[in-house]
This record gives sequence, C-alpha cells and structure tokens, in this order.
Amino acid sequence: MSWEEWVDLCSRVECIIRESSEAYIGRSCDPDRRLEDHEMEWDARVMYRVGKGYVRAEVEAVETALIEAMDRFLRLRNVVIDSPGQFRQGLNYIYVAVN
Repeated sequence: MSWEEWVDLCSRVECIIRESSEAYIGRSCDPDRRLEDHEMEWDARVMYRVGKGYVRAEVEAVETALIEAMDRFLRLRNVVIDSPGQFRQGLNYIYVAVN
C-alpha cells in the first residue's frame, strides 16, 4: 500500500468513526456473519468494508495499523491494538462496524 493509499484509507475510516456513536475495526472472511455478531453484542447496524486481501500478514498489519491510528477516538470499541483473531484462507476483509 502506498503512502497516498494509506492516507486515503485513514481519512475514510476517520470519517466513518466520527459519524458513528460507536465503532469497531476488524477483519473477517465472512463480514455479513460478523456484522450479525456485532449487532447482537453491541447493536452495530452497518459495516463498511474498507480493505481486503489474501495474505494474512498484510491484512493483519493494515487492521492493526488502523486500530493504532484511530485509537484516539473514545467511541472506538477495540480493546486491544493487535489483531488476535483467526485467519481463514481466501479473501479476508478489513471492516469498520458502526451503530
């Protein structure tokens, strides 16, 4: 990812978070199912797919960097900064879930 792409991604994610009451940055190979989980856990209503990739290290690095970059927002629900979840082979999405 180029510097320009990173700045654009951060700008988009920041706008999403600013417009929400709560937000969570994550990754999933099945974002629709994951949104259902978030809806049950904390009433998330919308999920924005902000990135995707096939390589675990790259997807996790972008997810972790986004969490670190957006950690200043009190409305961010992420408790840990690293990316501890499982990774499934195939296409994985980086997302921002909001309510």
